[in-house]
Amino acid sequence: MIQPPLTHSLLASCRHGFFTRTGGVSEGSYASLNCGMNTNDDRDAIAANRARAVAVLGLPSAKLLTARQIHSATVQSVTHADTSTDLTADGLVTAESGLAIGVLTADCQPILLADTANGVIAAIHAGWRGTLAGVIEAGIAAMEAIGAQRKTIRAVIGPCISQSNYEVREDVYAAAMERAGWTESFFIRNARGRYQMDLPGIGLRLLQKEQIGGCMKLDHCTYDEEDLFFSWRRTTHERRSRCGLMLAAIAL
Repeated sequence: MIQPPLTHSLLASCRHGFFTRTGGVSEGSYASLNCGMNTNDDRDAIAANRARAVAVLGLPSAKLLTARQIHSATVQSVTHADTSTDLTADGLVTAESGLAIGVLTADCQPILLADTANGVIAAIHAGWRGTLAGVIEAGIAAMEAIGAQRKTIRAVIGPCISQSNYEVREDVYAAAMERAGWTESFFIRNARGRYQMDLPGIGLRLLQKEQIGGCMKLDHCTYDEEDLFFSWRRTTHERRSRCGLMLAAIAL
């Protein structure tokens, strides 16, 4: 049986969930709720996992829409007609009810947004590249383009890698400073002289700068909580080559 996904009261008026890695049928490195179609997991297992997840939202598997993610600022507005389309984007927005839109992560930020007053939702995949490229701002702009208003948008950042576990290269730090001039609190030097990046802290600050109606982040680290979450960085540190992907999805 699938485990209940993580939810937040800011999005209580929408069917939504940040699913963990538990409650699926996949085995081995993908155990057990791997929802990533671009992984090397068994295709039937992935389909079964996605069906289990979207059923929690009260919808059939055919009504779950995700895209091939490329760590960009590309956000696409979708409808029911797009469920059979091969999409490439790092954010999806829709104003159609009965359609679940989602993103897949294993350390990057999954961000779910909703403006229920105007009937618009969004799902954003925000790793460091997409975050610096402006995917969060692009997602909010795309919501506005189909009827949302900033003052009634609510956003929640789901489980992702924490600052204590996210060492980044000097060029990542330099790119972040050039883009936004963020303070050192988001980049702490460790004992090796490398930077530790506060990805969800940056994500939350960017959401706040957009002056939306409300935003929060869930305090879960995908790296630390191995029983609950897939983590690509933990997988590479353990010299393994396979890692599943978790689904975060929302529906009107």
